Amino acid sequence: MNPDTREVAGEVHVSPVVIRSLAALSAAAVPGVVAVGRHRVPFRPRPFGGPPHDGVRVHLQEKNVVTVDLDLTVDGSANLVEVGRRVQREVTEAIEQTVGFPVRAVNVRIQDVA
Repeated sequence: MNPDTREVAGEVHVSPVVIRSLAALSAAAVPGVVAVGRHRVPFRPRPFGGPPHDGVRVHLQEKNVVTVDLDLTVDGSANLVEVGRRVQREVTEAIEQTVGFPVRAVNVRIQDVA
């Protein structure tokens, strides 16, 4: 029997902190993003007990549907709307592929330019 297809009893829970980290890392990787919240890029996530990412809020609704709110600082020479849309795509893809939860919305607020 293939161990990948075998049914196993139990549940898998994913902490909102994990989703927040995925969103922050995905947003930070988009060219033109200078900071996520107050954290300039590149930043190092603090696994196992670091504070939640400021500037990233995750809302889990019924059936694990995710909404993400991001506050970003973007390079002033970049096209702000294009950077914001790419962040939306990258964050959505990261959450849906890594966690398997559907994403209802990724709301991007460009709070500053640098």
